[in-house]
Amino acid sequence: MLVPKQASPRLNPCTRYNSDGSRCTQLTPRLDGWCGNCHGFRDPEPAFPHVPSRRPSSRRHANWTPTGGAPDELDFGDVALTHRAVTSYAAHHRCTSDEAALELKSMIEDFALHPYTKSWSNEEDALRSLTNGGYRLLFNDDWTVLRGYSPGSHLERTWAQVKVGVPTREPRFDPTHRMAGPAWYYALEAELGTPVRVAWNAATLFVHTTKGDRLKQRNARTYLPEIATRVRAAVDGWDGSEGRHVLEDGHPEPRAWTLVKEPGRAPIVCTVAFPESRAAAA
Repeated sequence: MLVPKQASPRLNPCTRYNSDGSRCTQLTPRLDGWCGNCHGFRDPEPAFPHVPSRRPSSRRHANWTPTGGAPDELDFGDVALTHRAVTSYAAHHRCTSDEAALELKSMIEDFALHPYTKSWSNEEDALRSLTNGGYRLLFNDDWTVLRGYSPGSHLERTWAQVKVGVPTREPRFDPTHRMAGPAWYYALEAELGTPVRVAWNAATLFVHTTKGDRLKQRNARTYLPEIATRVRAAVDGWDGSEGRHVLEDGHPEPRAWTLVKEPGRAPIVCTVAFPESRAAAA
């Protein structure tokens, strides 16, 4: 009897960047698109979105008590992920929801098996958590549902990067330049695959002035694809130089998008206006 030959894993180009901004040229079979050998950054330059978080009160913080290492009852292969946990991860690390779910599953497994993982219990709120290296995973009381995710002080690197010793790029980050906006927006914005970041302010202003509406989570998937299409067209007219650039999108009802590129930072579209408004203000 002939034994069927197993197919070799499909190799694809690594999608990540090194700390110096160079694109990795290696191949990888991994589903997360990282070869595991380069520095693994998703952006060529530091990009740290501001992700609002609910800071626990001192009373709630006091309710957490240590319970040792990872619990035996945690079945890491069967943990369900909430939308909130996936959205938080995707917003923090600028990835799609599918990538976030994949990496969270891997992270749960690592935490469950890692000797330095600590577990915590909050009986009043019926919550459990695992911490390691500054990261926190928040679970329900029987460890079957991941309810939340926090990278702690790690503004850009994922757990996968930290555990293999990838150095931080945070010294180049100025906290005063953080972008405001809800976590769900930056999670969806990352999925659009625009060549540059689009700040919450620019997106909300576009929806308000062009659609006469307010950008909400319930209507975001209606409006964001058009924003992405317009921004791609506008960025085609950018020469890649630093500074402030006002770029029209070439749409039948055109808008002028302001792109800012500062030294050592990822480019970002920070606002939008009618072209005639720009001309009048010049």
